[in-house]
Amino acid sequence: MESLELLTEAFHKYCKSRDVRQSGIKVLVLLKLWFDPVYKSADNIFVELKNTGANCTAASINNALNWLLAEGFLIKDSSLRKALYYCQKKESIVLLKLPGETSCGFVRKIQ
Repeated sequence: MESLELLTEAFHKYCKSRDVRQSGIKVLVLLKLWFDPVYKSADNIFVELKNTGANCTAASINNALNWLLAEGFLIKDSSLRKALYYCQKKESIVLLKLPGETSCGFVRKIQ
């Protein structure tokens, strides 16, 4: 899946350019919200990733969500009882716009 590889590569470059450790959980959470563009709670994300066999804890999911939120990858809606997260564009990453992705995405500078 080309878009999966592009997103993973972009995220890796983003983390490397900021000298941040790229944890597998951050990538999994970002991919989950990227390819399923609906608002989700941390609990929903945890359950969905656990059901796919991911080795994660609720705390690691919350840490990844907080980091992705702080870096501007996610939007948080706290108006309901549980906070919900959604993927948003990250303009500072320069990557090819993924085909068919309109709700959230990265933009690549064509060289």
